[in-house]
Amino acid sequence: MSMLPGLTHSARYALSAMVVLGRLEGTERISVVELATRAAVPDAFLSKLLRHLGRHGIVEGLKGHHGGYRLGRSASEIKLVDVLNALDDHEGAEQLECALGARPCNPGQPCALHHRWQAAINPMMELLHDLTVEQLVHNDGLEQSG
Repeated sequence: MSMLPGLTHSARYALSAMVVLGRLEGTERISVVELATRAAVPDAFLSKLLRHLGRHGIVEGLKGHHGGYRLGRSASEIKLVDVLNALDDHEGAEQLECALGARPCNPGQPCALHHRWQAAINPMMELLHDLTVEQLVHNDGLEQSG
């Protein structure tokens, strides 16, 4: 997948915004402009990301004078893989592009690097499936070991 082994700008921006939203109190909402400022994300780009996240129930937006954005469900229920999949709109964090860039890799028709590439990516995929927005907000379980 294009975001692996690193994260795309979209993914980093979305995760930064999720941390800001995760820090809001109760039913508090935040405007796109304020969210963009706090998350250090261009507001026009953030609006697009929020639409994707909203379609998947990860954030909810309300228009009008008292509008703004907040998380669509508890930060403890939102896995990082959910956020990244919402950006791709097709379970993108579950798909792996060919490490050689030639075609999609799969066990039935692997490229020369497929098996080693998969072994290298699996720990990152486990991390994305295990970590929640709440953990990002509180930095729980994110300390480096070793």
